[in-house]
Amino acid sequence: MTGVYLFLSALGAASGNRIQPHHDRIADAQSPLKIRVEAVRDLGWAGTEDGEHHDALIGLFKHREPATRAAAVGMLRTTGCRKKSAIPAPIDRLGDEELAAASVSQDQSPEVVANALVGFGAAAAVPGLAEVLKDGEIGVPELAAMRLAGQFISPALPLVDMPHPR
Repeated sequence: MTGVYLFLSALGAASGNRIQPHHDRIADAQSPLKIRVEAVRDLGWAGTEDGEHHDALIGLFKHREPATRAAAVGMLRTTGCRKKSAIPAPIDRLGDEELAAASVSQDQSPEVVANALVGFGAAAAVPGLAEVLKDGEIGVPELAAMRLAGQFISPALPLVDMPHPR
């Protein structure tokens, strides 16, 4: 943890809002990108009992900067968000090639979105992934959804008694 994080956390605790100081750093366009990405990570670690930090991270999934989006997705996974209401946000980012490239530059996997979805577990994530496939068009997001759904389903296939074709 950085000294800035500790200072802002103390400031936030004193003011009753642990999220806002980090949001202010992220929104400061004059600040170097590295500092803003660090602020996203600090926001993730700000942990609030009501999950407000997860809501704030999810709000950053549509940020204009791919590096900010990548940091937010990575922190959602790292901090263990399990809110079912959060699942559509990473699903919407499937196929975001700018986010994948930014993830690599932050020493994260280019599969950071898929990894975030895996963290929710199969029972929670598969219905949302299936929704992506309903329109019948196959593009990058749909291929990512199929691959991820396959990761959830393939371990269970040996347990399914399927009749052999004749």
